[in-house]
Amino acid sequence: MSTPRGGGRTPGIAFSALVFALLGFACAVPAVVGLILGLVARPRAKEAGAGVGLATAAIAVSAAWLVLFAVLVVMAIAGTRP
Repeated sequence: MSTPRGGGRTPGIAFSALVFALLGFACAVPAVVGLILGLVARPRAKEAGAGVGLATAAIAVSAAWLVLFAVLVVMAIAGTRP
């Protein structure tokens, strides 16, 4: 059985995921990229023993942006019906 190494380096993909998640306010594309990178980064960070919080934050922030965009799109569509 392998155990996670304690005090490892945070994988760069976790930082990238959070950056894209935070850029998600501009449009949905960076939020989707941040969500995908966050989902990929979380197991890698867990294995490295560092950066799990960054990856989790990226997933949460990206998901929040995507939900907000979905609500805005639905509201815009509902408001344009005759």
